[in-house]
Amino acid sequence: MPDLSDADAARAWLDTERTCLTAMSAHTAAHGRPAHAIRLSLTLYRHLISGHHTDGLTIHGHARDAARLLADPASEALALLGIGTAHYQLARHEPARRQLQEALTLFRKAGDPTGEARALTNLGLVDERLGRFLPAVEYLEQALLLYRSVDDTSGESIALKNLAHVEGQLGRYDQAADHLQQSLTLLRRTGNRYLEAHALMDLGTVETRLDRLDEAAHHQEQALALIREVGDGYGEAGALHGLGIVHSRREQHTQAAECHRQALALYSRNGDRDGETRALNGLGEAARAAGRTADALTHHTDALTIAEDIGNPGQQARAHEGLAEVHHARDDTALAIHHYERALALYTEHGMPEADTIRKRLAAVSDPAGGHTSGAISR
Repeated sequence: MPDLSDADAARAWLDTERTCLTAMSAHTAAHGRPAHAIRLSLTLYRHLISGHHTDGLTIHGHARDAARLLADPASEALALLGIGTAHYQLARHEPARRQLQEALTLFRKAGDPTGEARALTNLGLVDERLGRFLPAVEYLEQALLLYRSVDDTSGESIALKNLAHVEGQLGRYDQAADHLQQSLTLLRRTGNRYLEAHALMDLGTVETRLDRLDEAAHHQEQALALIREVGDGYGEAGALHGLGIVHSRREQHTQAAECHRQALALYSRNGDRDGETRALNGLGEAARAAGRTADALTHHTDALTIAEDIGNPGQQARAHEGLAEVHHARDDTALAIHHYERALALYTEHGMPEADTIRKRLAAVSDPAGGHTSGAISR
């Protein structure tokens, strides 16, 4: 055995042996050692959520089958949680919802409040992706109460972080920032550097929306350094995207485009189609701000295609907004109005604060005496 005391060496070993571990999971589940398949699923969960989602579906699927063979509903619930999480990260939202709901039912039957809270948390994340922000808040608030009821500090920090993420989508920026600060305090107390990085990333996003660009850049850079330290390719893409938005707000278009290009490559490598829409929209916004309207048109169109396919209304609205800005810059008023109207309908339907800005822009474009309002809305 190699020396695995170093984190980088351990991650490298897991990456090298992942194919073997996946095969071992299949073999043990089907050849009289189901408990091994279950333990492999539990042990590898953290590694798999860092970008190995297809392998996660396979390994957690074998664990589910093994748990059913043993008539072990508690282990089955944990395996279903892993399957649902992998589907979520692959932007397969409805399969994710089904698996997580099934896990939630089993956790409740087993009287496992921590497992119940984990399933509720991930259901909240699925609903956030689908633009169901108020139901997502309800799931996450339930999870927060459960974690606090069993004095689970780590779980509480996760629920606070995810609750803040949804609050940011609803425009509750001050509330989101407060919950993220609470989450960071708990995460630093428990030493969870992986989630600390994600909380810093979310805080940077909220600060961008509050136009606190220096603080936003600082926290996104902190997040990026920490994410690279812990070897999280999934999170690295998110931090790069967040930093790209800050660069766009500062009119640093070349730096913004480079961040989004790197993010897009990582999202594509990890099979994260939801992330691809964010990076493509970011590239579109940077290209339009730099006067490259043809590139912007391509990026926003590609983003819209993926966002419609996976059912992400927030990124659909963002793509329509970008397309409206491009067509307005090209003096195609009819198409600009069409895309502004689509963006406005989506933002309004899902209670997102961008609706007010788009309503004003639509009015200005529709009024022959109105002037063009430039500048991208950053997410």
